[in-house]
Amino acid sequence: MQVQNKAFLEANKTNIEKIIHNMANMIGFQNYTVDFLVLDNYPALSEEDEKQRETMMEVIEEISALLKERGNPSISISTNSNNEILIEMQGMKEDFGKSKEIEDLEKIIDQTILSKTDLEYTVKIQKKSESAIRDQQWQPILSAISEETNKRFKEYRGFAYSFHPEPLQIIIKTNIPSSKWFGNSDKKINQITEYVDKIIELKREELSIEEIPYEIIIRDKNDREIKQ
Repeated sequence: MQVQNKAFLEANKTNIEKIIHNMANMIGFQNYTVDFLVLDNYPALSEEDEKQRETMMEVIEEISALLKERGNPSISISTNSNNEILIEMQGMKEDFGKSKEIEDLEKIIDQTILSKTDLEYTVKIQKKSESAIRDQQWQPILSAISEETNKRFKEYRGFAYSFHPEPLQIIIKTNIPSSKWFGNSDKKINQITEYVDKIIELKREELSIEEIPYEIIIRDKNDREIKQ
C-alpha cells in the first residue's frame, strides 16, 4: 500500500492494517501480507494550498462542534471540487429543507466560514437517507459476524451481505462440499446459522439497533446456495 510519508505511516499504520484485515476476512481473502511503500516523491502542496487545507479542516471542525451543540450529533461533513460544503444530518423532519431551523443553521455556518476564510463556499444541508442510516448502524453487526464466524468455524471462507433487494441477505461462504450426503454438512450448516443468529441478537441488544428482516444464506465451496 502506498502512503504519503513516514510520518503518516507511523501515525496510521495500525488502523490501516486493521481495516485491511477486516475487509480481507469479510471477503474470505487469505494468505496475504500488508506491505507499505512510502512515496518520497509524493507531490507536495504549495504553501498556499496547504494553508487552505488547514483552514478548511478548522472550518469543518467548528461546524461539527456547532451542530453537536445544537443537538445534531449524527452528522457527516464533506467538501467537493465545486466549493460546496455538504452536510448530512440525521433525525430531521421530512420537510426540513424548507424549515426556519435549516435557514438559521445555514446563516450561522456561513458566518463561521467567513470568520475563517475569504473563499466562497456554498453550504448544502440534506437529510441522511433512511437506507444510509440503516447501513451505517448495521456495520458493527456485519463486521462482528465476519470476525466471529471466521474464528469459530474452520469451514468459513468468506462473507458478503446485501441490503438490496430486501430483506437483508447475510451470506456465509464455506468450504463445505456441494453434496449434502458428505459428512455432517446439515449439522454444520445449522450450527453456523444459529451462531450468526445469536451474534445478530446480541449485537442488536448491545447497540440498541432496531430489528429488520434478514435471511442467512450459506454457500458451499462452489459458491452455490445450500438449501436447508
